[in-house]
Amino acid sequence: MIRKFSFLIILNFTFFGSCHSRVLEKHHLLRDGSLRVVVNSNKGSLMADFPPPLECSMMGAYELRGSAEIVVDGSCRSRGGQADLLLLKYNDNSLCISRHITGELGDPVENPLPSYEVYRFSKCIPYKKGIDNYSDGNIVGKDFYVRWANEFILRLERKETGEVAASEFSEFDAAEMAGQYKYINVEKLNNIGFYLQKFGNNVPAAIILSKIVDKFPGRVVAKLNYADALWDGGYKKFAKIQYDDYISGMMDVGRAGKIPPYVFERVK
Repeated sequence: MIRKFSFLIILNFTFFGSCHSRVLEKHHLLRDGSLRVVVNSNKGSLMADFPPPLECSMMGAYELRGSAEIVVDGSCRSRGGQADLLLLKYNDNSLCISRHITGELGDPVENPLPSYEVYRFSKCIPYKKGIDNYSDGNIVGKDFYVRWANEFILRLERKETGEVAASEFSEFDAAEMAGQYKYINVEKLNNIGFYLQKFGNNVPAAIILSKIVDKFPGRVVAKLNYADALWDGGYKKFAKIQYDDYISGMMDVGRAGKIPPYVFERVK
């Protein structure tokens, strides 16, 4: 199967100047709507132009916290608009694609969480080659995700690394990991969502927990964790719906006495 990038190839590719400590130096829009991105390299600065992938795109770029990746965002910013992002790394004096993200942005009226599809490449694809498609053979497989989840939960569980690990876990990471629920142990996935919520990274937590609630509806406690993440993330209207489902689920299994008192306060 071949997928097409919505993003077109780089139009310009130039070295100039000297190297600085930051990866992303600057970015700005050109008259034709393209986004010019300037990043650091060990040869100086690297400049690349990205045409908008969608007619409604509002192009932008930023560094992804806790990652060596730069996000080039060509999403449509209307309510529930289409997502189209490239995550780039600097490699061998060039920019290469590490992940491609499509799907939909969150909708504050119907569903505040984004529904991303994340494609991670087994090898960073050099953008200067003008590659505009990729095959399933270039996508990482089950073993990568099992190892990633195992290593990440260990970091979350350690007192000295948990808070930092949680803070650096992006909503893209959450969508990618949640999308691999068939391969990652559901208990481990649930614990990752729990720790993310505990450390205050509520949107990624909610993304993971929403997948668990959807695919494993019998996991009643996950509904509580999901509701807590939504509530603490500022989405109280949506949290109340999940709290109601949690209360009903606990009553159905005869465990109403185990419901935390704060839940009843929040659904009033």
